Amino acid sequence: MEDAMLETSRSGTRFYCPECGALFRAPRADAGKAIPCLRCGIPVRVPTDVHPVESDAYDSPLLSPYAARTASNGLRLLLVSLSLGFLAFLLTVVIKLLWVILEGPAAMLGRWPGPMGRGAAIGHTVSLGLLAIACWLRWLGYGRCQMAADTVRAGSWLSMARLGVVLGMAGQAMAAYPVMLGLPVDSTPVTLQAVAQVGEIGRAAGAMLEMAVLLVWLRLLTEAGRSDAGPKIRCYVLLVGGFVAVTLLLMSSLGLAAALMLGRSAHRSAGLVEPAVKLDLALIPSAGWMILGLLAAVLWIFVSLLTLQYGRILAATLSAMKNYPGTTLECRKTGACN
Repeated sequence: MEDAMLETSRSGTRFYCPECGALFRAPRADAGKAIPCLRCGIPVRVPTDVHPVESDAYDSPLLSPYAARTASNGLRLLLVSLSLGFLAFLLTVVIKLLWVILEGPAAMLGRWPGPMGRGAAIGHTVSLGLLAIACWLRWLGYGRCQMAADTVRAGSWLSMARLGVVLGMAGQAMAAYPVMLGLPVDSTPVTLQAVAQVGEIGRAAGAMLEMAVLLVWLRLLTEAGRSDAGPKIRCYVLLVGGFVAVTLLLMSSLGLAAALMLGRSAHRSAGLVEPAVKLDLALIPSAGWMILGLLAAVLWIFVSLLTLQYGRILAATLSAMKNYPGTTLECRKTGACN
């Protein structure tokens, strides 16, 4: 019975019955017409939109209703993960602000021992726990989107994103380890400092790998006929570029301030260079702290905008999958899938 459906014109398109999932082939000239399903009997309308990656050889069919519904569940998990990640970010920001207000910016940057130092260690541990749950939800969410991603030839990008989740979480734990122990910067062993630096690199590499998932959302949105998919993704990429630029500016400013404060009055003696004097954070003028605080505020604003924009992308993709032909209740009842 299903073979009869597959023997229709080769110069057409593929689609699925919303009720039983039977696969159809129909000429593109029949777009908009209702065809009775030979398996369950309900009328199924031939889609009017051509699949974006489909060729006349039918090497990539449309999403099945099951794949679209499973992707919807995965996208819900990703939205919850995004909320938890932003909550962890806000917790970290609040801790740093309280530390600056109560004990001064030098105490916060140097992780000086004190009441806030102990509180920050606990707060960062809680934040890391929230991030661990968020990463677990992202791993599950990406897994549930795998079938839909494979259909639109984006499965490898999703696999890269899942690898980025693992790498980023491992890097986050390594980078936060000295903070959770409550160790001041000056008292942190060189080995732990190296571990933290490796963790920062791993976290950045994981974030870059996870950005590959944007291509998955772009293809799913395009498949669902969302013409605004490209602008949404481009806006997010521009925000990421701005975030990277401001981060580099902040790091350069910190390096310049440190070089100016150190003075580096090293002199040569018997072929050896005398070690440079350590930076005394207490000597940084108030104007310097104001500039650094402004740059940090800009970074926090960028993170908030990135979270908002990515949330919009996830919400748009979720809406597209929920309303994909064959997944809505009305479409199931009437067969009016277009």
